[in-house]
Amino acid sequence: NIRQQMIDLNENAGDGTLVGMFKQTAINIIDYHTRLISEINNLVVKREDQQGELPVNETLALIRRQYEDLEREKQSLSLEHTSHEDNFRFEMEKITAEKDAFWQQHYNDECNRLREENIQAQNDYDEQIRSLSDRLETATLRNSEYLQQWNTLQIESSNKIDELTTQLHECQRQLTEEKEQQYGLTDTHERQKEEYNQLEKEKNATIEELNAQIIVYRGQVQQFSKTIVQFEKNLTEEQEKRLKLQTELDAVNKKVKGKPPTPPVSVEKIVPVLMTTSVADVSNEVYAHKTRIQEQEQIIISLRRDLAGLNARLSDVNGELTDKQKRALEKSDTTIRDQTKELNTTRVKLSKLSDIVDKQSAKIESLQTDLAKSKTLANQYQLLVDQRQTDIDRLTQNLEQKTSIVDRVERTHHDEGRVTHEFVAIGAQCKGERHEQTIERQRQA
Repeated sequence: NIRQQMIDLNENAGDGTLVGMFKQTAINIIDYHTRLISEINNLVVKREDQQGELPVNETLALIRRQYEDLEREKQSLSLEHTSHEDNFRFEMEKITAEKDAFWQQHYNDECNRLREENIQAQNDYDEQIRSLSDRLETATLRNSEYLQQWNTLQIESSNKIDELTTQLHECQRQLTEEKEQQYGLTDTHERQKEEYNQLEKEKNATIEELNAQIIVYRGQVQQFSKTIVQFEKNLTEEQEKRLKLQTELDAVNKKVKGKPPTPPVSVEKIVPVLMTTSVADVSNEVYAHKTRIQEQEQIIISLRRDLAGLNARLSDVNGELTDKQKRALEKSDTTIRDQTKELNTTRVKLSKLSDIVDKQSAKIESLQTDLAKSKTLANQYQLLVDQRQTDIDRLTQNLEQKTSIVDRVERTHHDEGRVTHEFVAIGAQCKGERHEQTIERQRQA
């Protein structure tokens, strides 16, 4: 079992090292003891086989000679083993001392280097921490300022948005009222237009009716004119007849005044009667003609008066119709102009309201853009703070890694020292076992 353990250890150790040489020597010793025990066993077996063939003295002499040979070989091996043990112990102590000194120096150098690196890393870490703390404090102050500005801007934006929303609602209400007024004006305009069309139709109907009456009046005037002309013609004829009769009457009167009176009574009685009858008839006829002429003149005057009245009535009707139409047209035009002015005013107000709404919308969009920019800046500063925190965490991790590396190096040095001490202990154990085996063999011998 010990030999197998030593072989396993020999496989893990190098052939050129002192540990390997020690292990090889130990294996050789173990092989020698094994071979010695095997030869003793063979001798015992041979002795048992040869007991029946050789005498006892020869057998004992043979065994004694072999035992003496073995004893000499044993002493030689013991001396060699003791010399090897002393050399091995001396070399082992020397190697152990050198190795301890080397590893101690290496350990001290490595510890000093790691300590210096740790101090440098700690200084760098402290410097970075101070720098990052300053930058973090500056970023925090800036972030606080920006947050304060952002809150102020948000409050102002909210107030402006509320104010603009109120103005927008007021503008929308005014716009709705203006639209309602516009719709009312449009309805009024349509109604007035319908009234105007109705008046136009009534005017046209009245004009047509008056034109028909004028045509009738013109026919009556023409008839009256013809009647007047006929009456004037008759009057002229009657006047001519009257003049003729007057001339005849004057002639008869002259004749009557110019003739002397006749003596016969009968003649005197008959002639005056005849002349008197003739003059009376002529006077009656003249009077009748005068009366008829006066009647015709009265009729003519009446007809002329009626004609003048008809002409005046026709002129009055035309004048009244024109004035009424003009007044209606002027009223309609005035209403249309007023409605057009109101409509234009409404359109101007609507345009102004639209401009105000557009300006307020632009202001709202500008405020929203500023708000978005402020949020973006706040997010950027938050990202910067997160990055600085990430850098701090990374530096902390690096410091922890370096600390863990130092701990691992120290554990490695400690493990190497422990392995060295284990090797020394194994060597001492092997030496003790060999002494025990030697003592045991001596006792058995």
